[in-house]
Amino acid sequence: MRILGFSLDGGFAQYLALPKSGVENGCLNIIPSSLSLSEAAMAEPLACCLNGLEKVKLKKDETVVILGGGPIGCLFAMVAKHQGSGKVILVEKDSARISQARLGLEVDLLDANNVDVVEAVMELTGGLGANVVVTCFREAALEYSLLELAAPGGRVLMFSGISQDKGVVPTDLNAVHYRELALIGAYGCTAVQCQRALGLMAEGLDVNWLISRRVTLHDLEESFSNLASKNVMKICVEP
Repeated sequence: MRILGFSLDGGFAQYLALPKSGVENGCLNIIPSSLSLSEAAMAEPLACCLNGLEKVKLKKDETVVILGGGPIGCLFAMVAKHQGSGKVILVEKDSARISQARLGLEVDLLDANNVDVVEAVMELTGGLGANVVVTCFREAALEYSLLELAAPGGRVLMFSGISQDKGVVPTDLNAVHYRELALIGAYGCTAVQCQRALGLMAEGLDVNWLISRRVTLHDLEESFSNLASKNVMKICVEP
């Protein structure tokens, strides 16, 4: 499948033409009148988080550890809370990301520069570990002991990919076997999940705090530099 703005050029165009077959097959979702276009643009990343939590079958009152406090990590925390999770623990190293996450989330926030992450998670969970562990940045599987963070019977969600040259990671298969862990992958979302994401935002799930700036097409070069520096969360381009 080829996606405009992802595998096809055209994501920053003022106008675009959609194939008739796509429209007939439900590729469009109506934006609720209560949402701005900037909020609606957040539907895709939010829908990807919904897809991930569907894959791990998150249950009420379960503990979730999220590795990475960028926009995706924050969206995962918001959705987990909305779906009735118990304790949500967000792990991050970057000081700017930590400060930004504190603005909009009520979670246990761990600065990975100052704590042993496994020990801190065990302390927060009474020695049990997390029911669900989510990777939300590219090298999370290399920097953290994913299986050690999980409780017996826990699920590890590989939401973020790993660079091609580092994609083969040693795994303790005995830990998977004896502790009955599940390693689950999630990638992308469906049109139905996008519709659900729009509905969640229309019902009050606030994503505005994650939109650090709104810019025009003329500001793209500077915007990419700002994103690379992690001084902002999301930048919305308004053609």
